[in-house]
Amino acid sequence: MVGTRLIQILSAGTILSVTMASLDVDAATEMRLEVVITQQSYTSVESIVARVVFKNMGSHTITLNTAFNVFPDCKLTFDIVTPSGRKPVETLRLLVKRGLLSRKDFLNLERGEKFEVEIPLKEWYQLTEKGLYQASAEYRNDNTGETVKSLFGRKINAWVGQIRSESKSFQILNK
Repeated sequence: MVGTRLIQILSAGTILSVTMASLDVDAATEMRLEVVITQQSYTSVESIVARVVFKNMGSHTITLNTAFNVFPDCKLTFDIVTPSGRKPVETLRLLVKRGLLSRKDFLNLERGEKFEVEIPLKEWYQLTEKGLYQASAEYRNDNTGETVKSLFGRKINAWVGQIRSESKSFQILNK
């Protein structure tokens, strides 16, 4: 059975739950990124949640760096286009103080396994314009895990690269 891991981010730095795996990694191959918008339309007062799904499509276990947007070498960003064709104003303020990368920031995904994170888009962006929006996500990691070698006694071999999801649409209604 293919497993799914879910963490929910209520605000920058608040993690509700996560299931971790051991950190023995032999190879990193392919990963897919998908954005799931939980509803097709929203009122102006409703929370808009995007579920970002990372899936190991390769034949080997890969290690995912989940410390996105905390350190400059690992980013999860959204490309959102408003109904008027503009980019929305970013509102997320990362005021979270935290230590260095740790064991919990690196997560193994077995072949076919998924890791999911829920992002409240209105906490990251000003989404007030009525109409149809387009949203996609991009994940980039440049940290191989070498910087945490002292924590594990060996290099982590984290997945390194950049992936982008397909665009999804949602609507903010005039209600």
